[in-house]
Parts: sequence; C-alpha cells; structure tokens
Amino acid sequence: MDDPKDFIDIRQIENTRVAYQNIKPRLIALTSSQLSSYECKPPDNLLGPWLHEGSLAMLHAERGLGKTWVCNSVALAVASGGEFLGFSSEKPRKVVIFDGEMQIYLMQERFNLLKSMFPKFDETNLRLILSGVQPNGLPDLGNKQSYSYYDDVIEDADLIIIDNLSSIVRTIPGNDNDEWATFIEWLIRQRNSGKSVLIIHHSGKNGNSRGASRIEDPLDTIIKLTKPSGHDASDGCHFNWEFTKNRQFHGDDAKPLRGKFTENGWERLEFLPSVDANDIVAMKAAGKSLRDIERETGISKSKVGRILQKPPVPRDTSLADVPRDTEPEMPF
Repeated sequence: MDDPKDFIDIRQIENTRVAYQNIKPRLIALTSSQLSSYECKPPDNLLGPWLHEGSLAMLHAERGLGKTWVCNSVALAVASGGEFLGFSSEKPRKVVIFDGEMQIYLMQERFNLLKSMFPKFDETNLRLILSGVQPNGLPDLGNKQSYSYYDDVIEDADLIIIDNLSSIVRTIPGNDNDEWATFIEWLIRQRNSGKSVLIIHHSGKNGNSRGASRIEDPLDTIIKLTKPSGHDASDGCHFNWEFTKNRQFHGDDAKPLRGKFTENGWERLEFLPSVDANDIVAMKAAGKSLRDIERETGISKSKVGRILQKPPVPRDTSLADVPRDTEPEMPF
C-alpha cells in the first residue's frame, strides 16, 4: 500500500495559492529626515551633462537631418569613454543599439567611418541588434510578450538606444496616450535597474515629437534637432541642437548649439537661430560685412548679396523666396 505522504495534498496547494493572493503589498513611506539620511549616490555621467545613469532621454528631428549619425556617435562616445560635440563620458560603458530600419550596408559604412574618430573605442562595450540580420525583424517593443527577447541582450547594458521609436514600437497607435502605458512601464523598469535609455524619434509637423505626448512625461531630457538658418541639402549632417526638457541640468549646460559632421569629424558650433531677409538687411546696416553675416547665419555670401540688392521686404518674407545661386560668389 502506498504511503499517504507520497501524494500531493491538493487542498494544501490551493490554500497556499489563496494565501499569496491575499498578501497586500505595502508602500514604503519616508519622513523628511529619513529621506535626508537615505543612502544613495548621485548618478555618474554617461555623456554629461544630459545623459546620466538611469536617465531617460529622447532625441527627435525631421527626416534626413542626421538622427542615426548622432545616436551612433553617442553610442561610440559612451562605449569608449570619449567625447561628442563637447559632451564627455567619464569612463567606458556598455551600450546596446536596437536599430529597426537601417540597411546593413549603410550601418557598415557609417560605423567604419565613425569608429576611426573614437580611438579608445572597445568593441566589447558595444552591441548592435539590427533588424536586418534577424530572420523576422525586431520584436515589437509595444508588446509585453516581446520583453524577454530584449531582456536577454540588455542585462549588462548601461545605455540602451532605440533607433527609432516608430520602427520598434509598432502596434501602439501613435496618438493614443492610454496605449503607451505599457511601453512607459518598460522604460521606468530600465531606469529603476540603473540603465539609461535614449529614444530616437521623428518630429511632427508642429516641430514637437510626433504622436502621443504622454511618452514624454517620464523623460529627463528631450533634444530637438532642427535645420540651421541657411541650411542646404548639400551641407550633409548639419543641425541646431536644442534642449526642450532638461530635468537634471540648467544654465550654460542647457544652452543650444549647432553640430556639423565634416571630413575631420564632428564640430560644435554656435547656434544659428532662424533669420529672415529683414534680419540680413539689419545686420548689414549695423556695419557687418558679408563674411560676418555668413559666419553668424550660415547663409552663403552670394545669397546674402542677392538679399541686400533688393529693397527691404515685408517681415513675413522667407529666405526660401530668394532665388538659388545663379551667379559667381561675391569676392567680399
């Protein structure tokens, strides 16, 4: 006859399950004195002053302005303990990039070029999870069932880069604030584990990040890239950089700037606010030379010359109304 102890007591299992269900989680409350003495250290900079341990950031821009060039350079700077546009990393960190749309050959070309600009780069600090090499593309990060795929490769990451939001979070309606709760929950879970996340996103027609605004609520930093005054497609990767949300820094650290990618690497330049034809006329009347105006606005001397040859124009006249270069550049 079998020993009764060899059989599982189903009633005991059920009672245990019910007991666990009835456990009420308790929230931790601190007094102000306990908060003052709470053991914690300020987060280290991953790329100071705007990217720290456990920070959530977004960079958005219109198409073709260089978002992926920027995020790949951020990744290399953080992974090498290097510098990008004057922002510096205190020490090398582990970085994972999720890229949802870039073709493999383009990523090869860009990284082969960019890596040469970061001499301290350590290959072991950067992993690229590219949609193009996955049999079925990247799992949809808007679906909780996909989280385990991402958790496998970000376990030791200090910085997670999502390039871009639309191609990796696909099933959440863009303008539905309520539906973004799942993804926001994932972001906060990364922050609470000490990981930083940089989201690359598109700008909408109004100049803000495209889609639901709720996703911006937990973010510490939002960066907006726009075209500088006088921008031309031939300029390549050239943009104004503005902080539109800066929770962890302020003052001079939050001033806008301009970035340009050249054959010698990245250049940090003076921010070029948008100007119109009347501004050009006023600068000339103030005694500035064509070369001075070109340097301050980014508009070529020949285009400045054509603006000045015309009589004053209404304030709402756009520089786009000025004809493109048709004559040799003026020699002064």
